[in-house]
Amino acid sequence: MKNKIGLILLISLVFLTGCGNTKTLNCSVTSKEEGGETVSNLRIKIKDNKIDDMRLTLNMTLSPEQKAYKQTIIEQMQQKTDRVYATNDGIKAIFGMDSSYFDNFGISKDAKIGEVKQVLELQGYTCE
Repeated sequence: MKNKIGLILLISLVFLTGCGNTKTLNCSVTSKEEGGETVSNLRIKIKDNKIDDMRLTLNMTLSPEQKAYKQTIIEQMQQKTDRVYATNDGIKAIFGMDSSYFDNFGISKDAKIGEVKQVLELQGYTCE
């Protein structure tokens, strides 16, 4: 009986405290080009004040002119990721990324979540 109570307390403690200090920042931006539209969603996980994981999802709505090159665009994206999907209106692609994405902005892997958010908002992203 004492072992069961101890186990329940341990499991409860893990759920309450989590596994490390992980925060997630979700940012998005919409861009329009040549009659098409791309919604970029960037998810950044920061664990113990270090960028731990990033994922960029692009949802592209292609213009009628761009649709003629849809397969070529997909093939080009497949060189960067194997998660490229044709949709009714365009293309969806998911890219796993690392902290080197921020090197061009002068942000290090040790950046705090507020710094990352500020840099992305300066680039036109809306973050939550």
